[in-house]
Amino acid sequence: MFLLTGDGNEVEYDAFVRLFNSLSQDGIVVSTKYPASTLSEDISGGGLTIVDCTRADGVSVASDGQAVTTASCGNLTRLGMRISDAIERHAETEKTVLGFHSLSQLLAFHSPDVIGQFLQVVVGQLRNHEMGGIFMSPRQANDAPEFAIVRTHFDYVVGLHRAETGLMKAKVEGKADTGGEWRSIES
Repeated sequence: MFLLTGDGNEVEYDAFVRLFNSLSQDGIVVSTKYPASTLSEDISGGGLTIVDCTRADGVSVASDGQAVTTASCGNLTRLGMRISDAIERHAETEKTVLGFHSLSQLLAFHSPDVIGQFLQVVVGQLRNHEMGGIFMSPRQANDAPEFAIVRTHFDYVVGLHRAETGLMKAKVEGKADTGGEWRSIES
């Protein structure tokens, strides 16, 4: 499990999409910022399940092999149920990854302590089903001391930023800000 942190929406979203597409043939995407229609265009894979947190709760549609369900960022119980259902649907699929873009919207509704409890359950389910997880968070939230409870659920924290030259760079920061150097992730 790892947490990606970035300086801006474009950097975060671009890295999230590229990483998810490279790791998963089909999987689960939870989106709190971009509607399912945008994700459907950017994420490849036929057996994708999208939990869209940008629309009214309870709407479900399916098209092109993709299942779409909705949940509200304000209702972690319902969101957790939608994620659990998706994990169960994908439990037997190899190389399934859950992508969560982005924790920032949850921070508008809940304290880091509550989000930490929510992540404990979600990450536990992923580990029990031997699934990977990619979670996004804005750098300013990740740098806040109270966000430490959220970071504890991830094996690695990877910082992202776009250099002045336009090149995307990353560095592994670890759970306790272990340092490291910025390295290019584009050729």
